[in-house]
Amino acid sequence: MLRFFPRHPIEWSVHEPAVLQRLSLSLPLVAITAGVAIQLFELVLAHVGGWWAVVGRFVIVPIVLLGLATGHLGNFTVKSWLWRAPAFTVAEAATEALTVAMLTLLGAERTGTQQTELREWPGLAADILTSRLMLVLSFTLILAGVVQLVRRELLKREHRSATAEKIHEEHQRQTHHASQ
Repeated sequence: MLRFFPRHPIEWSVHEPAVLQRLSLSLPLVAITAGVAIQLFELVLAHVGGWWAVVGRFVIVPIVLLGLATGHLGNFTVKSWLWRAPAFTVAEAATEALTVAMLTLLGAERTGTQQTELREWPGLAADILTSRLMLVLSFTLILAGVVQLVRRELLKREHRSATAEKIHEEHQRQTHHASQ
């Protein structure tokens, strides 16, 4: 008689990523979180004013944006950053623009000291997209260069500078032994 179930089951252990890592794996979720958080932070900065607004806009906002982008991109290969970084940036900018539109409709959005009007929204959306694309894409290029340099140095230290050649040689050797 055939046995359909094994006599000794094998235990499987599943690694469940932490909540923040699961969040960082999702491009839309990270981009939406970044877009809403940054716009709400800028809303607070607009009401605070002074040096806090300048430091917040030119230091804290880029750190938060680039930190979230790095958190997402760090889960994937550098090769996939070619589409992930622009997609993240467009999704984040679109979220920011929609948040600006909602805040404008609620009468809470300000441009300088004046309350923002809905007719100003297309220009604001274009400015957000342009500034975010320049910032995130230039940072991603620098980050990719640093990652490649560090990777190369680590391979040199492990004396694996010709990893691809070694793999090819091992494959050839195994193929040759299997055919004999």
